[in-house]
Order: sequence, then structure tokens, then C-alpha cells
Amino acid sequence: MIHVFSYSSTLPLLLLATCFIVNSCCTAAEAFLSSNPVDHYRHRHTNTFRRRRVGDDEGGNLDGNRIVSSSSSSPGRHRTAAATKISSSLSNSLLYTLIQSRGGGGGFGGNLGGSRGDRGGSTRSSVVGRAAASTTESTQSSSSSSTSSSSSTSSFTPPIFTKTRQESKFIKNVLQANFLFQDFCRTTTTGNENKYNNDDEFDLTEIICAFEQVDFTNSSLLCRQGDIHDTYYLYIIYEGECNVYVDGEQLPEPFGTMTEGALIGDVALIYETSQTATVQAATPVKAYRLHRQSFDYFLNSSNEKQQQKQFSSSSSSKLSPKEQMQKEVKDIDLVIDQISGVTTKYDNKIIMPFKPTRKWLWTRWKGTIMQYAWRTACLNMCMVAIFQVLLRFTCTNLINQPITWSTWMIPDKSHPIIARMTGLNGLWNLGLTLTTFTLTFFLAEAYKLWRDIYTKGRSVQSRLNDISLLLASRAERDPKTNKYTARASKTLEEIAGCQRLFHALMWASFTRKFAILLTPKGLSRMLSMGVLTRKQYECLVDGNNSDAATTTTLQWIYIRMIAGMQDGVFPNSATFEGVCTNAVLALNDSMYGIGDSLDAKIPLAYAQFVQLLVDSLLFLSPFALYSELGMWSIPAVFLLNLFYGGMLDLSKILLFPLEESSDDFYKDTSVNMDIGVLIRESNVNSNRWKAGLETLPF
Repeated sequence: MIHVFSYSSTLPLLLLATCFIVNSCCTAAEAFLSSNPVDHYRHRHTNTFRRRRVGDDEGGNLDGNRIVSSSSSSPGRHRTAAATKISSSLSNSLLYTLIQSRGGGGGFGGNLGGSRGDRGGSTRSSVVGRAAASTTESTQSSSSSSTSSSSSTSSFTPPIFTKTRQESKFIKNVLQANFLFQDFCRTTTTGNENKYNNDDEFDLTEIICAFEQVDFTNSSLLCRQGDIHDTYYLYIIYEGECNVYVDGEQLPEPFGTMTEGALIGDVALIYETSQTATVQAATPVKAYRLHRQSFDYFLNSSNEKQQQKQFSSSSSSKLSPKEQMQKEVKDIDLVIDQISGVTTKYDNKIIMPFKPTRKWLWTRWKGTIMQYAWRTACLNMCMVAIFQVLLRFTCTNLINQPITWSTWMIPDKSHPIIARMTGLNGLWNLGLTLTTFTLTFFLAEAYKLWRDIYTKGRSVQSRLNDISLLLASRAERDPKTNKYTARASKTLEEIAGCQRLFHALMWASFTRKFAILLTPKGLSRMLSMGVLTRKQYECLVDGNNSDAATTTTLQWIYIRMIAGMQDGVFPNSATFEGVCTNAVLALNDSMYGIGDSLDAKIPLAYAQFVQLLVDSLLFLSPFALYSELGMWSIPAVFLLNLFYGGMLDLSKILLFPLEESSDDFYKDTSVNMDIGVLIRESNVNSNRWKAGLETLPF
């Protein structure tokens, strides 16, 4: 025991003495460099060596498994910085060893040590990464409670982790296709958000170096829903497969499985909130992770460069880079959550269901027409009350023709004022008949359109089911096992993926709420969540084809079917090809039928005429009904506004069944269809036919 105590007490002193000797030697080297014209590496303002682009053979290259730093600089001016860098690197390495000998942590790896053990993960760090992490340990721990600002990140140096050329290229491709990192790369002026200038990939290379490898065993957790402690990392799956669970249930395909290239933990990283889902490794998983503080550092650095380039611009966003990113992610994720089933509008029903009992219907408020019509009804009721008060005051004090009847009695028709109002009541009765007939017919036409959209939406589902049934029934089988062959199973899965993508993008082209999925950022977000493959994403975005995404994905379905026939996966006969072609054409007709119905809802002249007719009737009601009803005209006006105004509002809401209007009046009504239900049902049906025929009883 005495020997161990003596050794543990002497070792730190020896290491400190060694640091002092190294610093003295570096001071001498600094003096030597200042007197000799020797070129050296340039020292950057962020205290890191400048790393050239990954794979660049002109000065920067890959040596084995490490990214080698290389750059040139002018002699003399940077020699002092070079010597200082050598001294700092050696001292940090020795200090790191000292901290480890005293039981200290090791930067990112040390911070995750507690949570990594119960998740089954392990990390691989380079010497450079550990040395950099040891100097920023206190800064990393503070990032768990607050967002990194530009002032705090100015002194922060992201770590560097070694990677092979293949690993670096993989991470680079994932980041370039994900809009969370596209702002870190300065785009060209062609207007395409996914075209990058080769000279501007320097910032992306720094981000690649900051990703750390971590391995997970089978059944280990990458993140747990509701976890508020381990939310510091963004993961990219390099190898393996993970399952996604929300509230203990796995999400339906394609949202329930995450494979190569998928991002995990991005929502918690951006919003600094708890994890929104549980992700469990279904196979051994190799992934790369980026710490939140490194992400904030690169985000703020990119924003500063963009502000410098656009300094002369007169308009600037009031939101910070992270706030702007949070807003964009929120808008997209709200839609993806709805089509994946994370959130539902009517408890997995396409429209709000109801109970036929009188008590239940009388007690409903939210989503009913009463919720929208009561304001106008109350306003007109107040107007008729004010009119009657003014009428009594005028007759009594101004024209000396006092009102002789009591408050709740029917007015005396022999009174001069009431006699003049009798003609107005007759005119109002004529308008009532015309308005009732016109408004009733208008409501019937609006409901006819609503029903037509619903029928055609179900027709699209039916055509997709027809295609899945035909292909699953006639796909190639192994004569020995009577099961699908490997290539037949793969072909069916590829067609099913195209069907799911087509259906989601089709509804996105018709609804304002889902339209964000057709943008490059929306497609990028879908790629990161595994909804579409990288090749599909590149075809839709790189060719600037996002506007025609719906027709493009429909063509993918048909082309893959024909290719399967030519390969022998499906019967290569004119009859089978004709049946499949007819099914695709019918699907195309149903899709365009929805657009045709939405484009020509109701002519403007018709809608304006009905609006003027109803408003005129309701405006005259307080004056026309007083001669017949007296004070009872106040509740009568309320009921007329509630029913006639409600019928008109209901008609207009029925004309927008898919929330495609930009007016907030049409949001969140019980009439709007939950398109997410249709998409989720089609996602399930895309694999149902194949799964049902996987094994045959004969």
C-alpha cells in the first residue's frame, strides 16, 4: 500500500515536470523558426489546422485511415503560431494523461460513459479527438442546459475523429442531402438548393471530422422516448437497422424502420427537448454521432459567413439560425407525424365520427358550425336590441309619438312608424323565400363536391390495392418451397415503396398543409427518416423535378412492373401486361379527377350571389321583424343568423374538404378530411398483399 501511494503521488509531479521541459524546448524551437526561413503549416483563427476537402489530392490527402492536414503559408509571419501550436498539442496530450491518471473524464467519450453502458454502445476516438475534447470538457457539459451562442462558440474547438475515405464520403453524401446541413455549404447561384461549389466544401469537411463513430449491439437503445438527459447527440446510421417506437408501439412502414443513412435524435438536438421516440437496434449498428455543441458551432459559423457575404442586403431575418431551422423542421415534422400516425386528427378516422343520440349531439361544440356562426348571430342580436332602444327614444323624445305598448308586447300596427315598417316586412318575406331555396341548393352542391373528393380519394386507394393484388398473386415463386424468390420479394418491396411515396406526394400536391413535402427541404427530411431512398431523392431533386414528383413516382411504379415482367419476376405476357397497364391508367385517371374537381369548385359569380343574398336577408331582419314580433325579434334574429349564416359557412367549408385554403377560417373543422388516414391505410396495404401470400396452404 505504501508503494502504491508513493507511485500515485510521484507520477503527477513527473508529468508536470515533463510539460515544463517540453514548453522550454518549444520556446527554443520558436526562436529557431523566427531566425530561419522555413515554411510551416498555417494556423487558423479557430486554433485548428486547416483541413483540405476530403479526397483532395492537391496538398491534402488521406494517409491510411487518418485525414492528414496540409497547407502552405508565407514564411515568417506564421512561424510563431506554428511553434505555439506544437507546444499546445503536446502539453494537452500530457495533461490529458495526467487527468486520466487522477480519474478524470475524456471529453465526449467520458461524458457519454454513464449512458453508453446501459445502451450497449462503444466509441472509437482518435488521439487528436481526445486531446481536443480534454480542453473543452467544461464547455461540453454546459451545453445540456442552454443553446450555444456565437460568443460561447467562438472559443470552442470541435473535436477531430479519424475516418476512412469511404466513411467520410458516406457522411458527406448524407449531410449534403439533409437540409439541416445544407446551409453549412454555400450553394451556387443556379438556384438549385442541392448544387454545391467544389471550392466551398471546406466547412462540410470540418463537420465530417467532428463525427465520432459509435457501435451498438443488437437490441440496445440509441435513444429512449421522453429521455431528457441523453439528448446531446445526432446519430447517422452507417450499418445496421433500427426500429422506431412511439408510446411502446412500432410505427407502420416506412416510418417504423430506419436503415443506412437515417438520422436519429435530430429533433431533440435542435429543440433541446426530450426524445420524441424510442429507437432500438434491430441488428448490430455502426453509427456516427455529432455533439450538440459542435452542431451549434458550425451553424453559427455558417451564419456569420452568410451575413458577411450578404452584408449589403437590405432585408435580414429577425430569427437566429437555430430558430429558423426549428421553424422549418417543425412545419415539416407536423406533416410527417400526421402521415406516420404519431399524431391523429380524429383518432384514426378520416372524418370526425358522431353518435346519433340527441344528448350527445346537443352537447357538441368544437368542430360544429355553432363554433363559427355564433359571433355573427350575437352581433346582429345586439344590433336589433340597440335599434329598439333608439326607436323608443326617438318616438318618445324627438317626434312626440310615444310608444304605447309594453316591452314584450306586439307593436301596435296603427302607430305611424310601425305602419311604415310593415312594407319592409313584406319585402323581407319575399327575400326569405328566395334565399332559402338558393342557399339550400348551394349547400347540396357543396356537399356533392365534398363527397366526390372522398369517393375519388378512396378510388385511388382501390387502384393501388388492385396493383398490389395483381403483382403479389403472380410474382415468381420457388418451386421447392412455394415461397417468393429473393428477386421477387425485392421487386415487390421496391414497387410497394414507390406506391407509398406516390400516394403521399399526390395528396401533398392537393393540400396546402402537406405541400411542404414537395419542397427540396421536405424531400430531404423524408430521406433522413427513411421514407424514400437516396436514389429516389436524387432523381426528384437533382433534376429539379420536385414539381412533377407525383407523376414521376407513378411512372416509377409502371416502369418497375414492366422491368419485372421482362426479368421473369411476373408473367411476361401481353394479357398480364394489359391488365397491369389498365390498372395504372385507372389510377392516373382517379388522381387527376381529384385535381379537376378541386380546380372548379363553384364559380365566383355563384358564390358571390349567394353571399350577397344571405347577408342582405340577415341585415334587414332586425328592422323587418320588429313590426311583427316586437322585442321577440331579438332571439328571432339570433336564430336566423345562426341557421342561415351557419348554412352558408357550412357550404363554404364543404367546398374545401382538404384544408387547401389559406384562410384560417377553414382550419381544424370537423368537415375536413384527415388525409393522413388515407396515406397510413395505403402504407399498410402496400405490404399486406405480399405478406398474406408469402405462404400458401397448397
